[in-house]
Amino acid sequence: HQPGVEAGKKAATRALELQFQAVAALSTAGVPSTADEVADRLGKPEAAETIYKMLLHLAMNERAASVEAGKRPADALFRALG
Repeated sequence: HQPGVEAGKKAATRALELQFQAVAALSTAGVPSTADEVADRLGKPEAAETIYKMLLHLAMNERAASVEAGKRPADALFRALG
């Protein structure tokens, strides 16, 4: 058994689930949304910063989301691609 490896796998699974949920929330919203708004829709306001980083990464790689920068990072508007 390798507890560190198992813990890493579980953490990665949770992160991918959150990413999937965030993109789904963007898609169903149908309007550009901040990471805070997406987190609130998911009932996970504590995950807003993580969601911001995930959506920004997807947008920078042109995968699943695009971003329109705001005056502050919290003002960035994300929209689902496709």
